[in-house]
Amino acid sequence: MHVKYNFSLSLVLMLNISLYSQKSFISYDKVKVENITSIEESFNSVTYQSKHEYVQSKEDSIIRYGKLKIYARPENRYFGKVNVTYFYLKKDSLVREINYTWKNPEKAKLKDFSNQFDRMVTKVSEDLNLPVGDQGKLTKIMDSSVGDIPTEITQRKVTWKYKDAEIKIIMIWSEKHGAYLDTEIEWEK
Repeated sequence: MHVKYNFSLSLVLMLNISLYSQKSFISYDKVKVENITSIEESFNSVTYQSKHEYVQSKEDSIIRYGKLKIYARPENRYFGKVNVTYFYLKKDSLVREINYTWKNPEKAKLKDFSNQFDRMVTKVSEDLNLPVGDQGKLTKIMDSSVGDIPTEITQRKVTWKYKDAEIKIIMIWSEKHGAYLDTEIEWEK
């Protein structure tokens, strides 16, 4: 009886681990707004709900989103800890954009951001069987949008088209102004 119980418990644990590891950390296909909560609960995410609706200006038009749905996901071996933000239009039930923003360690350096960028690009490229090509190289640009003093910014970016979505992984690094690393998936309207 005791051996049977241990075997059954082991089998259940192995199945749960297998199912969890097969679950996609990134949603490459459209998500319905009503499924967001169950998706994030499956990752044991912490919920943050925006109190305001979000407005975005794109290509001479204004897009009015509903209240943003924001979650903090626990660590994943490819993506680390991320905040996930869902953008959806109030008039329908489909998410239009999902942003996965890396929660970087406090003392992260350019090398840390670059290594994390490489892990994210490799994972998405392998998941979708999409080539990276010459994309993602470090480029230096001068930015004067913060104050009037030009500041050197390091940038890396990879963009793919997949089905009816555009996937972007963007890294911005500035010693003076901080940094971010973002994976964006935006579906055509």
